[in-house]
Amino acid sequence: MSHDQQQSAARFFYAIVPDPAAARALARTGAEVARACGGRALAAGDLHLTVAFVGNRPLADTRLLLPPALALPPELLGREDWPETRIGVLASFGRGIVWAGPEQTPPWLAELALALRAALRTTGIGFDEKPLRPHITLARGAHRWERTAAPPEFRPVLVGSWRLALGWSGGGPGGARYRWRTL
Repeated sequence: MSHDQQQSAARFFYAIVPDPAAARALARTGAEVARACGGRALAAGDLHLTVAFVGNRPLADTRLLLPPALALPPELLGREDWPETRIGVLASFGRGIVWAGPEQTPPWLAELALALRAALRTTGIGFDEKPLRPHITLARGAHRWERTAAPPEFRPVLVGSWRLALGWSGGGPGGARYRWRTL
């Protein structure tokens, strides 16, 4: 793949992004994990909970990926008043990925995921069909997590509000890992 082709491709996903105060608190936990277990913490502005992962597509497909989400019912789209969510679990998927998430999937999040995934199917946009497993990746490459007798103490974080966004990585220069288009 040429450099131009790499710059014009991106990995797309739909996500909910926590309010700035909650994102900062979660980012501090990610930094503590990275200090204790190695790896790299994600910045507060990159933290999100993926609702549907679309995968690699040309960057120009951004315009094709917006309509399915914008067609969601008004009670699901453009909200910033999603119910407060307690992020009370800190765990690892292995492979050095440390995440935080709710103890169980909130009903409103399950409803959002079902509606968004149905809209994607209706428009013929493929996505990863794995069941929703709500998590916010805090650190990558934290390979000492499994060997650490006492991972950092985790204080649950209350997310007061979320915003729905189309996110992507790749496709251009910049310091942030992800780019966002609020829906």
